[in-house]
Amino acid sequence: ADLRRLDLSPEVPATKEAITALAEADAIILGPGSFLTSIMPPLLLPELGKAIAANTKAKVIFVANLSPEYGPAGRMTMAQKLEWCERACQGRKI
Repeated sequence: ADLRRLDLSPEVPATKEAITALAEADAIILGPGSFLTSIMPPLLLPELGKAIAANTKAKVIFVANLSPEYGPAGRMTMAQKLEWCERACQGRKI
């Protein structure tokens, strides 16, 4: 079955430093790395998604892995990965 949802439990707060860094960034780069274990977990923190969405001056860039991923993430298309990131960032286009 395809992966449809990823949760973080218990929910933890983002650090003030991370929120400030995202608010002040000129570019926000997601990746490269394992999509489900490196890229998505920070985006599951609501404050980080909100901070990325709020910084409209920053370019948000997704860097895909050079080598293939295995497991559920390996079966996801680039469009699906971007949609997951955008949903976590309150609809902010990547």
